[in-house]
Amino acid sequence: MAPDTSSHIAGPPTAPGGTPPGVPAPAGVSPAPDAAVASGSDTGAPARPDMTPAPLPGSPGKPLSDAAALIRGPSGTRDESDGIDISPHMALLTCNLIWGLNYTIYTIIMPAYVRPIAMLTVALGIAALCSLGAMIFTRNERIDRKDFLGLVMAAVSIGILRKFFLMQGMSHTGAIDGAAIATVSPILVLMMSVWLGREDYNVWKMVGTLLGVCGAVLIMIVSFTDPDSGDHALGNVYMVISTLCTSFYMVWFKLLIRKYRPITLIKWIYLIAFVLVAPVGIEPVLHTDFTAMPPEVWYAFIFAAVVPTVVPNYLLLYGLHRVGPATGVTFSYVQSLLTILLAVLYHTDILRPYRIVATLLIIGGVWLVMRGYRDAARSPVQHFE
Repeated sequence: MAPDTSSHIAGPPTAPGGTPPGVPAPAGVSPAPDAAVASGSDTGAPARPDMTPAPLPGSPGKPLSDAAALIRGPSGTRDESDGIDISPHMALLTCNLIWGLNYTIYTIIMPAYVRPIAMLTVALGIAALCSLGAMIFTRNERIDRKDFLGLVMAAVSIGILRKFFLMQGMSHTGAIDGAAIATVSPILVLMMSVWLGREDYNVWKMVGTLLGVCGAVLIMIVSFTDPDSGDHALGNVYMVISTLCTSFYMVWFKLLIRKYRPITLIKWIYLIAFVLVAPVGIEPVLHTDFTAMPPEVWYAFIFAAVVPTVVPNYLLLYGLHRVGPATGVTFSYVQSLLTILLAVLYHTDILRPYRIVATLLIIGGVWLVMRGYRDAARSPVQHFE
């Protein structure tokens, strides 16, 4: 009998059923899906090893870099015009409209009818009640013991100091100056991040920082030198401190913000803030003569106590979870523009030439800084953490 040498003879590749190409398959055996193997389609056959995988979402044919993902926003979101989801943009627009209204409303209430510490206590008390409701109706997230001190510090910086100096500032300065100074926050965040070694400068960021600082310095110089500005200088100093508190919170507690859900941080921050401020704030609330408020001041007081603390924060977090921070900062320009419009219409402030120049400098500076972030996303040579 001749030896079986079939196992040592190289032949054409066989199909999964053992049938060489071109030979009809026996009954009951399906032919090999050659086209599927060659194309790597979704027929169950693996793609060839030498095929290039599909590019990740980003620019055509190019994966999205880590820096680009940071600027573009959370996974699955986009800032491009094609296929925009209108809801996060409406949320960002609404929260900035509320904050824009707030500057003019604060000047109506304080200090003529309500002291800033009393206004702060009432606002934090209502926010704390909303936080308790959130604890009841939402899933509670466990806080690590080592993070409790960070939560307390965050509550002091963003819940108490930021709002207290904001209210103190608006009880002394004008709405236009206050809104313009508050818009500098993204520039201060960049400067703090560079100082801590978490960011690097590029040309756009440097020019934007210079313009924004020049606008803020112009406001401060005029308020200190103009005899007609009254106590605007003191109010502007308070506004700078408030903006520094906001920027400090965004930079220093960055890891805490990333670690926990936004709803968890908000409810704990407002609860802790109210507990800390209540011992010194309850007495000014009790000594406030609410009966002396005209109806229009009552409406402004209710709005300032309920709406600006809770509602815009949730809208901001909702929007930023679906679009990138570059888009979120763009909507912040609405605050300054709306504040200027309301101040002129209701005669609560005067639109002087230096305020127009300063506001344009600050808005232009913030725009250039965000342009610098976009350039860093295209060519990721900056250090992001």
